[in-house]
Amino acid sequence: MSKLHKPIENISEVLSDIFMFNNNFHLCCLIIYGCLLIPSREVREPTWKYFTTDLSHIKLSGSRNKSGRNRIVPVPSFDREILKKSDNNFNTFAGTDKSLTPDYFKTIWSRFNRVSRLIKQDQTLIS
Repeated sequence: MSKLHKPIENISEVLSDIFMFNNNFHLCCLIIYGCLLIPSREVREPTWKYFTTDLSHIKLSGSRNKSGRNRIVPVPSFDREILKKSDNNFNTFAGTDKSLTPDYFKTIWSRFNRVSRLIKQDQTLIS
């Protein structure tokens, strides 16, 4: 049975708290929020070559997203201000040519959720 997640209403406050907790996770959350991507392969696996040179878009092949369709997603200015592009073959978050483990962001979310006073029951990373 599907469960409806509660929206996060104080998003700025939560993002500030996340920034203090983990910079990498903060960037992940900004990309999820700004580009409407999900924290699975869409966010975790792309390398810098998926971004346009000016970081204004991210290009995802059908094999990298849930719908199976190729997507070109605009990257908002607040994300572009934080992104620091490096080698095209490097993972956006790992800073190496290796991808993060499938549970990387889920684990950080669980740890953050345990210590945060801002996250309420039934709120998730994509709330």
